[in-house]
Parts: sequence; structure tokens; C-alpha cells
Amino acid sequence: MDPAVDLVTIYLQLNGYFVQTELPVLGRVSRDPLRYEQITDVDMLAVRFPGRGQIDMPEGIEHWVGIVPLDESLGVDKHEIDLIIGEVKEGPSRLNKNLRNPGVLRAVLLHAGGVLPVDADEVIDKLIETGDVRVEGQRGDPVRIRTIVFGRTRPEPRLGRPYHVVPHEQTLNFVWNTLHTHRELFRVIQAKNHSLALLRMIERSIRAEKQSERR
Repeated sequence: MDPAVDLVTIYLQLNGYFVQTELPVLGRVSRDPLRYEQITDVDMLAVRFPGRGQIDMPEGIEHWVGIVPLDESLGVDKHEIDLIIGEVKEGPSRLNKNLRNPGVLRAVLLHAGGVLPVDADEVIDKLIETGDVRVEGQRGDPVRIRTIVFGRTRPEPRLGRPYHVVPHEQTLNFVWNTLHTHRELFRVIQAKNHSLALLRMIERSIRAEKQSERR
């Protein structure tokens, strides 16, 4: 996996999102014979549901999933479903033009399931225009759909940019501070994500060195 995608995946998972990466978007180019081609792939599709638990272990419960506080700067509303269509860049934070294609966005949202109302065209047009739209899902749930670019550079100061930007500095700082602040949680978690395992090893090494210096 791309290291930038790896880092953003950790960041979103720590914030309570279910994450799918490298989602292929296909287009039919022929009916007879039936033939498809890959139009693009979406770096990241992430969804977070309301009602996520608190950091403290509930009384009387012995088994739980370690939960850490949210990154408040991510702007999560805890009372709605939050769906992120993510573009991940190692360089400047620029949106792939395919994520402004109505057909691509429709395919991605249909893949997510249950978030598009009957009149999807208006929702997709607004998402292209603003990068942030709130809708009522097919089951009546409030849903926020956002286009976010995770990249090296911070948001440009100009107005009217049709997507949000989260710089890698923010994602890395959040992951690093979470590892340090909640080290007792991560001490026992078996990290399958290579980037998380590496950061945890570095954090442990730095902490051990500081403890050694105090002796």
C-alpha cells in the first residue's frame, strides 16, 4: 500500500471510520460483446456511524475495542453518518478530476449503499460544487458526504475550493500524539498496519531513551 494511503487509513480508523482503499470504478464501453474498462480508482472511501462509544471502558464490560478521542479539527458531527470520498496525495493537495465526474461519484455513492436519495442528481451536483453535502439517506438517517484531499500542502487561501483539505502534518501529528497519550492501549494491540507498527516502535524507542536519560 502507498505509505500516504497507509497513514491516512490509520488516521481515519483511529477516528472511528470503516475504510476501503483503492476502489476501482469501471465503465461499460461495449454491450455486444460486453466489455468494460477501468475509468479510475478512488483512493479511499470511509464511513463513520453515529453513536460511537466513549474512551472509558463502560462499567461491568470486560471486552471492548480501544477507542481514542476524535480529532476535533476533522469536523465530525457525532449525530450523523459521515461519508468521506478521499483523494490521497504524497505531494500538493489537489483533487483528481475524476472525482468531479458525476458518473464516477454516482458509482461510488451507489457502492456505499443507502446514502443517496431518489433525486441523486442534485446531491451529486452540489457535491461537485462544494465538496460537502448533507442529505437524508434512504432509511431516513442524516448523512454528510464530503470530498477530502489528504496531501502534503495545507489548504490554499482562495475561496470556493470545491473540496476539503487535510494536510499530512495533521494526520501524522494526530496519530503520533494518540500513540503517545494512549500508549497503554497500543502496548497490547497487535498492529497489522506496517506504518502504525513502525510509528509505535519509534515512539517506544524515544520513550525508552528518555527514561534511560533520567536514571
